[in-house]
This record gives sequence, structure tokens and C-alpha cells, in this order.
Amino acid sequence: MKKIPYIIVDARKVISVNAHNPAEVIAKDILKLAYGRLSRLETVRGYGIRLRSKSRELTEILEKINEKYERAIVAFDEAQYLRFAHTDFTLLLAWIYDNLQDLVIVLTGSQVGVLEKFLRFNDYKAPLYGRYHVRIKLPCFNPSEALEFLERGFAEYNMNVPTWELLSAVKTLDGVPGWLTHYGAYRVDGLSHWDAIEKVLEEAKRVYRVGV
Repeated sequence: MKKIPYIIVDARKVISVNAHNPAEVIAKDILKLAYGRLSRLETVRGYGIRLRSKSRELTEILEKINEKYERAIVAFDEAQYLRFAHTDFTLLLAWIYDNLQDLVIVLTGSQVGVLEKFLRFNDYKAPLYGRYHVRIKLPCFNPSEALEFLERGFAEYNMNVPTWELLSAVKTLDGVPGWLTHYGAYRVDGLSHWDAIEKVLEEAKRVYRVGV
């Protein structure tokens, strides 16, 4: 099976670094990854992208990726945070949709209702109105699926987490993929089991207060 090159952008980091010009932060992150993951593909598969090292224009970088790959993915994790950008970020998403046919944009978020309000697909005055899109709903995992999900995630980071901690996380977070992902991320960042659980529960409370 042919692998599709991809880049994952953490929208929380982008906004925290520079809400005034998030495109600049995203461009820098993509450049770092492009010279790593994407350029390595050129050696293995015979194709890749060529970017001027001084280029910082996100639109130019995305155009280059679109030109050189049959299909590429740019995923924005926790994309609802892009609503805090000082300019309407959905304008850029609409431009990508209209002009970069080989670039697939994936938007994920733990605050589904907030994300949909930000994108405004049903608002005829919004930039993304009328654009075709696919919603992927991820149901809650059953206990065995949730345990396997955590085990595989930690294995990717070569982390040996005690089974009792994994089972505790599965029971407490009730198989919700987003919360399990956040728990894993907090553990990878160095938090203890209970500190990670507490952080996830605090975030869950904030989400439900928003009325998702």
C-alpha cells in the first residue's frame, strides 16, 4: 500500500505562540517537518518537495506540497483553537479547498460543537459554505479497544506504563478517544498517572461548560 505523506499541526501551540499571525507559525512548523519526513520520502520513493529555506509564506509552502505529491495530508489537531486567530482562518481553508486539489485537510477537535461553530459550513456568508466535507464520528472504545489504543500509543514512544495505570485510565475516561489521547499526551509530557487523569478531567469539565 502506498503511504500518503502527512503533517500534523497542533492548533493549540500555534495560537499560543502567535494568535496574530498563526500562518507564520504553521509555515515554520511545516518547513521543519518537510525537510525531515517529506524530504526523506524523496530518497526512498523518488519524489519530494523543494522549498526555499528562507520562504515563510504558508500559501507558497502548501502550493509546493500540492505540486509535488499525488496526495498529501495536513491535519490540524484541536482545530477549534484556530477560532482565536486575529484573522478568519477559514479563509485560508477555503483557499486550499478551491486551489490545492491534491492537498487533503483534516480537522480534529475534542470540542466538536465549538469546531462546527468555527467552521460555519451552513452559514451562506461564511468562507467554507458550500464546500464538500466529510464528518467522521469516532465512537467510544469498549474497554479492550481502549486498552489496546493506549498500549499502542505508548509503544510508539517506547514507554512501559504499568497495566494497572492503563486500566485505571480506561475506567475513568470511559473509552472516549479524545480523553484517552489527552491522557497519553500528558503522560508522554512527563506527568504522573494521577496528574494526567486530573488534567484530563479538568479539561472535560471546561468542554461541557461550553455546552458541546
